[in-house]
This record gives sequence, C-alpha cells and structure tokens, in this order.
Amino acid sequence: MKLQETSLVRAALPALVGGILTTLTIPPFGWWPLAIPGIALLHVALSQTSRHRGRFSVGLLWAAALYVPSLWWMTAFSLPGGIFVGLLEATITALCVMAIVGRAQSAGRVGFAAVSALMIADSLRSLWPFGGLPLGGIDLGQASGIYSPIVALGGRLLLIGVVALIGVSLSFALMTRSLYSVGLIGTAVLLPFVGIIGLSRSYQEDPYELNPRGTPHVMVIQGGGPRGLLASPDNARNTYLAHLEATKTRPTTGDAPDLILWPENTVDALTFATSPEFEELRTLTGTYLSVGITEDGGQKEFLNAQVMIDPEGNLVDRYDKVRRVPFGEFFPFRKQIEGWGLADLPNRDAKPGTSSGTLKTKQITYGVLISYEGFFDDRSRGAVRDGAEIILIPTNASSYKTTQLPSQQVAAAQLRALETHRDVVQAGPTGYSTHVTANGLIRYRGGLGNREVFDSPVTPRTVITPYVNYNDAPALVVAALFFLLARVRRRTQTSSVNISTD
Repeated sequence: MKLQETSLVRAALPALVGGILTTLTIPPFGWWPLAIPGIALLHVALSQTSRHRGRFSVGLLWAAALYVPSLWWMTAFSLPGGIFVGLLEATITALCVMAIVGRAQSAGRVGFAAVSALMIADSLRSLWPFGGLPLGGIDLGQASGIYSPIVALGGRLLLIGVVALIGVSLSFALMTRSLYSVGLIGTAVLLPFVGIIGLSRSYQEDPYELNPRGTPHVMVIQGGGPRGLLASPDNARNTYLAHLEATKTRPTTGDAPDLILWPENTVDALTFATSPEFEELRTLTGTYLSVGITEDGGQKEFLNAQVMIDPEGNLVDRYDKVRRVPFGEFFPFRKQIEGWGLADLPNRDAKPGTSSGTLKTKQITYGVLISYEGFFDDRSRGAVRDGAEIILIPTNASSYKTTQLPSQQVAAAQLRALETHRDVVQAGPTGYSTHVTANGLIRYRGGLGNREVFDSPVTPRTVITPYVNYNDAPALVVAALFFLLARVRRRTQTSSVNISTD
C-alpha cells in the first residue's frame, strides 16, 4: 500500500491518543488490552508522515504520552528529574522510530519497522541512561495479560514484539481490508500460543516438581505505617519497631516457616553486625531471618543490603544492592541540580554492590532483587544461573504516597516469575507485599499502609527457562527479522492512503 502525504498536525492526534491508551495498560490502571489499539494508532500516525523529522515527532509524542505519566512516581524525589527521565525515555523511542522506520513508503513496511523500533528502543532503555531504565514500558502493562507467558521464551522484548505485531496488524487490516491482512493479524494473535504450549511442556522435566522435597514456607512481615515519608533516623527507628512487633506477634500455630522475610531498609545502623538491632534479632525467631539493612558507608555513601541470619543467630550471608534508583539512591547531574537551585538533594549516594544476588540457607538458595532491581531481568537471570530456587524482592516504596510504584513492582514481580519459572515473594514495609507463583499468578497481595503477616508455601525449582539460557538473543533476532522485512521491496504497489507532510 503506497503512502501519500497529508498534514503532520493530523498525525499528532492518533499518536497522542495511542500513547495515552498504552500508558493506561500500566499499573495502577492495568487495562492491558488497550496496548493493541494504542500501538495501532502509532502505526496510523507513522503512516501519515514519511519524512524523518515527521516520524521523529510522531514517535516522540506517542512515547511522551506513555513514559511521562508512567514514570511520574520519580517526581516524588525530584520534579524536574522525574519529568526529564520521562522525556529522555520518550526521546530514545523517537530516535529508534526515526532511524528504523526511516522513509518507508508502504503501510506494511512501516508496520514491520515500527515493531522492530519498539523492541530495539526497549533494549536500549535497559542499558542507558544511568545503567538502564526498563521501567514504565509496554511489558509492565502486559504482566497480567494473556501473552505474558511468552517472556519465558524471549523475555520482555519478545513480549513487546508480540503485542506490537498484533497492534500494527490490526491497523494494517483496517487500512487494507484484504484477506492478506486478516491472515496476518490472525497469525499475530495465535502464534504466541504455540510458544506458550511448547513452554509448558518443557517444564515437565523439572525435578523439584516431580520429586518435591517438601513444601517450604516463607513468612513475610509488613510492619505498616504512614506512607510518603522520606528517610530520617526517626522514621527508620519507627519502621524497625513496627516490624519487630509484627514479628513477635506473628502466628505460632502449625509448622515454623523456613524463612521470615523483612523488607528493604528496615534496620538503619552504622554497622549492622555490631548494632543493638542485630543483638535483638539474633534471638528472635529460631528460624532463618532475612532483613533489609542500611549502613553508613562514609561521608558521601551509604550501603543498602539484605542479610541472612540463621536459626542460631549467626550472620551467614549478605547481598548488597547493585542497581540504584536514579534521583532516589543516586543523583545524576547532582552539581547542576544543586547549582541551579532546582532541589535540595541528600548529601550521600548509595554504593553499588557487585554480586549476582543470592542468599543461601542450608536447604534453599534464594535469589534476591532489592526493590528497584525487580524491574531488571538481568538480575533475576543472574541469580537463577547462580542456583536461585526461589526469588525474594525486599522493597521499600513507602516514600511514595500513590499506588503507582507499588503496583508496578507487583507487575514486575509477575514478569520475573514467568521469565525464570520461580516463585517470587515480595515484602514491603507498607506494601504491596506479594507472593507470585511461577506461572505469574498472584497468590497473595496485601494492602497498603497496614500491618500484615502472611505465610505462603513456595516451591523451590531448578528448571532453566529458554530466556535464562539465551537472554535477549531470540528477541533481537526477531527484531532484526522485522527490520529486514521492512526493507523488502515489492515490485508492485496497490492502492494508497493519505499521509502527512512535515
């Protein structure tokens, strides 16, 4: 289908509406089917302009309508920083759209290129800036959707590619009304189910599911309390006392849990091993206890770690957080922000750790993703490769008043569970504390702000999914294939639609 130019202003409306529809898929909204018409409208807008500048503008408008709202939680620490990050993420997408869609002159080639561009853009977002920001994107909006199991085959990039292909196929079908387009959209909708069925069969060889060694239990402690509080000694002490009291009053009937999990940042000490809190905790439970700690790291740094205390009260393992929250745990452009008087920033940044992320007991190896790390699939893959059988996500989203970040963390936990085929247990001081099963279903999800203690059975697993084995390679091959299909020239062109000028 050959394209003809119309006004760029006419292309702006479908781009804006498409971006808004797509952001409505992302929690706390979670209306995942809207991504399909959202991406379809991006295809419509791109088909109404053919020049590089016009396609950059369309891509920027669509992506800004997606990322600025979906990353708005970052403005709790820095309003200009949060908006800047949203626009930066949108610019990455717009540049990929401009470069990959280019000056494609048919609706079919624009569609294939758009799928490739969205996949490549998300791949780049996981690497840059600030060490990667794979947040607020299309994949989170699909965590509870019917296509989410595809992440075990090719990760979130393949999930994005599948949803994007369905969206552009819908747009193309409405443009052409041909049997070819109907067949294309049918294939796009049905093909992922073939992979999902094959994936379910590959798990039949999981030795833990065939010969389980019993059913371990993880007890999560959520101390509760007010939300929207920033870090301070008084707030840290109150958080510790709330979790201590909740642990002391936990149910004691039935079998003892194999692990008691406290959230991130529940103990604040100069050095945890010599602190009065450690002396109090080491005699508290009689079982393994994992606690989130914050330690002094000097004049300019602090340490954020998760430790393991054994039933005898010994400190037996530790993991220091690797991925830090930009504009939360460290401040890019600190000198500029402070010099221009844009914000009064904390005087210390978190010191990053270096390990892959596991905590071990005598029975089980736990993978650990501290808070923000739950958005990074490389952290869960690394932990599983190091033997993680269950994944823990101790988090602290209590600084945020709204439900936006906590609900996005639950969606990320669902994706990590599906990618690795591992149970994921998440603990937050004020919620959401959650247990997600290996097939991505939410077994338990607590409330926000209140005190909660829940004990959930988990299944240790050793199966390695294709995604853990092959990383993003299969998805990048698919993205390259769509890029090549966008470059295939047909000998004849039929029919035409109007497209815009810059």
